[in-house]
Order: sequence, then structure tokens, then C-alpha cells
Amino acid sequence: MRIRNLAELEKIVGKELTEQYAPYANFPKKSKYNNKKTIFDNITFDSQAEAEYYATLKRDQKHLNIESIELQPKFTLIPNFTTLNGKRIRACTYTADFKIIYLNGLTEIVDVKGFETLQYKDKRKQFLYRYEKDNFRFVEIIKGVRKEY
Repeated sequence: MRIRNLAELEKIVGKELTEQYAPYANFPKKSKYNNKKTIFDNITFDSQAEAEYYATLKRDQKHLNIESIELQPKFTLIPNFTTLNGKRIRACTYTADFKIIYLNGLTEIVDVKGFETLQYKDKRKQFLYRYEKDNFRFVEIIKGVRKEY
């Protein structure tokens, strides 16, 4: 028998023992954003929407003239540095969901989200500022709505 949460544990051992042993319980945690990890093509995606977008890309790769698809590309927004008093500061990075390179040379950076967080909005602004001169198109898909920058 697998116990999935504290309520199930309490039914079996009672309230007193549940309170005593709850700090030691190792139950799977619920996702912060209610997304469900999804496996497609032997790849684990952070959300079902991300997996569905990847499946669409793979299905239409030839039709869309896609040369390559990179998963989870990482971009440096602020490089690591050392302050005047010698303290080392780590780099600030942004990880997109996909980097798509088309046969015509265009690069598309894609992020699939269920909703916009403040952290995502800040990173998007920093990314657009830092990489504005590069030949790319930034695309976000939030709740199924596509928006290009």
C-alpha cells in the first residue's frame, strides 16, 4: 500500500501518530504552478502544454522548414562578476523552453507558460534588452495565446 498524503496516513495510524511522524514523511509535493510533468518521445517536459508544443514542432518539422530544435537553451543575462571588495556574484541566467533554428537562418526563442509570473516578466525584459541586436524572434505562448516580440 502506498500512502500519498497526510490524510491517508491519519486514516491508518490516527491523528496523534500522524502529527508525530508528519515531519519525516516524504510525500510527493504538489507543483507550485499546478503543472504536470509530461513525458513525450522519452523527454520529460515541465508541463503538458510544453510537451504538446514540442509534439507539434516534431510533427511539422519538415513543413515548417525547421533545421533544429534545442530544448531548454540557457542564456546569460548578467555575467558573474566580482565586486570591489572581492565578493563574487553569480551570473543571472534565463532558460527558455525551445530554441528553433529555421533553414532560412532565423532563430526563434519560445517559452510556453500557463501564466505570467513577475519573475518571468522581469527575465523576459532583461533577455530582450540583452539580445536585442541578435537575429531572433522571441515568442511566448501563454494559455495557448501566441505573442511575438
